[in-house]
Amino acid sequence: MPVKVSQTVELELRPCPRCGAFVALTADQWERRQKGSDTDSDKAAHGYYCPNGHVYGWWESEVDRQRKRADEAEAKNRALLAEQDGMLAKIAAQKKEAQRIAKRVHAGVCIHCHRTFQNMARHMETKHPAAQ
Repeated sequence: MPVKVSQTVELELRPCPRCGAFVALTADQWERRQKGSDTDSDKAAHGYYCPNGHVYGWWESEVDRQRKRADEAEAKNRALLAEQDGMLAKIAAQKKEAQRIAKRVHAGVCIHCHRTFQNMARHMETKHPAAQ
């Protein structure tokens, strides 16, 4: 028993830039061709062939590739600079803490029990011998 199927499809017509022959694809197909796929090495994955065999499409130019590499390098550089700034801030905070502790020790305050002593050396020998 034969079956008759009827379907309506909207096609976008675009002329070939070289010969003017029209190529008809759906809007979705045009969009997929324009986006392409990084895994496809075939030129048709990023473009189309006209009926006369001319290839036309959207490929990444060398300038675009270089610009993309430069942008990636710049982003990496910014991330490294931010990391460096964080490390420098951490070092500055540790240095400040060390200076604070040295000042307290110079004033006779024990860094272990936080009490003040006239003879800090004797206190450290008798009360905190493991700290030496």
